[in-house]
Amino acid sequence: MVFTAHHGRLCIRLRIVRQGCDVLLLFSGGAAHLGAVALLSPHSHSGNNLLTLPGHREGALVLEAARNVSARLGCSVCVCAGIHYDAITPEEIQHVETMVRTLTEQCITALTKAHPVHSASQ
Repeated sequence: MVFTAHHGRLCIRLRIVRQGCDVLLLFSGGAAHLGAVALLSPHSHSGNNLLTLPGHREGALVLEAARNVSARLGCSVCVCAGIHYDAITPEEIQHVETMVRTLTEQCITALTKAHPVHSASQ
């Protein structure tokens, strides 16, 4: 499953892969790469579940997306992101953050329709 969001020169793509009951999300945009990875289960929302390569700023985005998807779908989630636009402005960074949140919500909606939500206590 793939979702895309656009704003001006910015384009963010979200690829979604089901791994059994779990989910892998890959956000990319501009010069795609791997900058940060978050891995969470419904029971592991604290601790060191984030890997960020030096100089990359996607950490907060992947952690927020992983927490949101894991909590709402009751499954383990791995979120990877690598988004790079040369000379990106602070306003464009805000648009990227908004697009990632919007795409995350679209993912949750699509996966909720495709598969029943698991109980967080399972």
